Amino acid sequence: MAISLELRKKIVVAHKKGLGSYQKLADIFGVGICTVRRCVEKNKKNEPLECLLYKGGRKPGISEEELPFVAQLVQKKPEITMAQIQTSFKEIKGKEVSKQMVETALRKMDLTKKKKALWHLNRNSNAFKKGAVSLNLSAGT
Repeated sequence: MAISLELRKKIVVAHKKGLGSYQKLADIFGVGICTVRRCVEKNKKNEPLECLLYKGGRKPGISEEELPFVAQLVQKKPEITMAQIQTSFKEIKGKEVSKQMVETALRKMDLTKKKKALWHLNRNSNAFKKGAVSLNLSAGT
């Protein structure tokens, strides 16, 4: 848990006054010895005592500036696959992206990925109606 800026300043002042060792200061202020050491070291290096803000994790593979490109691809061809988006990215932007990156970008824009099974696409085709696509469901034959 982060400690307040005021407490950090008090620790530094107490150390400057020579009120005790790191361990004694830690006991006085109810913090860990490493916290006292970090505060004192930051002060010696003239670094700010404020808490550093969390800057987030890994940067997204498809940046905010590239999201409109993905939206444009989907708008032009609503049935586009993630593999086709990947290929378009490589060809047009010169950047390789993974399927997960594409999926994350689509989710950011509230676009859903469509899943259609192969049988569903071919269900109404002539080959399916004529029996060209045969399913062997009988056991043992």
